[in-house]
Amino acid sequence: MEEGKKYKTDNGTPQGGVISPILANVYLHYVLDLWFEKVVRKQCKGQAYIVRYADDFVCCFQHKSEAQQFFHSLKLRLKKFNL
Repeated sequence: MEEGKKYKTDNGTPQGGVISPILANVYLHYVLDLWFEKVVRKQCKGQAYIVRYADDFVCCFQHKSEAQQFFHSLKLRLKKFNL
């Protein structure tokens, strides 16, 4: 819906639909969670954590430079998966 008008789309899942959070959890498990654990965290010299609920997440880093590098890498990672 844009500016009060409803448009049909053949992409994505409906906002508020019951399937959306389920698909987000499955998809982001592979796109974000495993990547963070197996790649990002191993590259960090300090502590790094990710907390995720459905399609929301917060990442915490001990060092500012590692947070900045992650932010740049995250943009590329999400773009790779059309997110």
